[in-house]
Amino acid sequence: MLKFLSVSLILFTSVAFAVVNIPLQGDIPNDGEFWAPLGLGTPVQSFKLQIDTGSADLLVYSTGCKGCGSNIATFNAAASKSDRRVFCKDPIYNCRSSGCSGQYCDFDDQYGDGSHVSGQVVTDIFDIGGLQANISFGMIEDSSKDFEPPGVDGIWGLAWYVISDWNGTSAFQNVVNQLGLPDRFMMCLTDSPVMQLGGPTSDSAFTWTKVINKSYYVVDLKDVQVDGKSIGVSSSVYSGGGQSQPFGTIVDSGTTLFIVPVKAFNALYNSFNSLCKSVNLKGVCGVSQQKSIFANGGASVCASMSSSDIAKFPNITVLLEGASPLSISGSQYLLPLKEGCYSIGIQGANMGGTILGDVFIQGFAVVFDRTNLQVGFGDLSNCPTNVDRSHLPRHVPTPFGAQLRKNRRPYTSPLLRPQLEQSKN
Repeated sequence: MLKFLSVSLILFTSVAFAVVNIPLQGDIPNDGEFWAPLGLGTPVQSFKLQIDTGSADLLVYSTGCKGCGSNIATFNAAASKSDRRVFCKDPIYNCRSSGCSGQYCDFDDQYGDGSHVSGQVVTDIFDIGGLQANISFGMIEDSSKDFEPPGVDGIWGLAWYVISDWNGTSAFQNVVNQLGLPDRFMMCLTDSPVMQLGGPTSDSAFTWTKVINKSYYVVDLKDVQVDGKSIGVSSSVYSGGGQSQPFGTIVDSGTTLFIVPVKAFNALYNSFNSLCKSVNLKGVCGVSQQKSIFANGGASVCASMSSSDIAKFPNITVLLEGASPLSISGSQYLLPLKEGCYSIGIQGANMGGTILGDVFIQGFAVVFDRTNLQVGFGDLSNCPTNVDRSHLPRHVPTPFGAQLRKNRRPYTSPLLRPQLEQSKN
């Protein structure tokens, strides 16, 4: 059970419930994702849920789940006094995916990395460090083995309800409505990662870009630069122009890598290679693309690098509509695949657009302002400090495990499954 119900034990800090800080666990090179300790049911049952801005459903493994693996916590509905099934004919839900099992609502979520889960939709109490709201969520009864890494028990989708499998009010929206929080949150995917509900309290320290499609956090990417120079790709390419079902550019904490269309990826390589006249970039200069760190679409071939080698790599700058230039350094976009051996944390894939995943997000304090339909990027100094992490469960990452999940969640909605299938053909 979560033991954060008193002021002395509080894990999440708040100011009149206007700001709630949730300490996260996980990282990019080892885990490939980030998660939070959260609770469900009465009495509270504790879980570790991945924090994902690229999907909308909250899903958790349930007791008796098939294919859910080991070293996980499962939700026991029979042990919760507040658990309620969702009926098929309930007017506030749309049980549209797999229909109904008898009279109850089912879900069937399939994700862009090929993983999938299914089960029943229920309502129950959602516990965030003692702050509680009633939500709907999915009890996973059947899972592919690759849905979550060992020790992570489910996922909390933070996008809009329109991409939910059962189309009800999302868990996040219920938290906002019932606790009176501002409809926004901030993520800081640093060495001490944290998610802040309701924050930040000031907008002036952030540069903002509009959300142009209220489904995912879709933004308008205008250009990408290497060492201050455009890589020469049209903005329409980044949004999926020329592909069968373009979705734009999304800011997605559930995707490990920075994913761009193949045309942009090849242009990135050419821009890096052009710098070899003046600087020796390990894994780029003196080898062909197919033997470089850009081989096979990225994140598969590594080169031995020291810290001084990494420091020679140029900044990659992203230009979003209305926002100041946003740059990440080699120390952020180069990922270790094994001890001292680094690859590019960018992937080329024709899947309908661009995904600004954790490799990009980690460079900033990122605000998802749902009220004003905008995403803000600020310096990491804007991240909350002095967040109590003493009650977090112990976690020992598998070194360089993320190389096994480089496509952990390129697309995190059932709506994008067709694009993935077409990209494989």
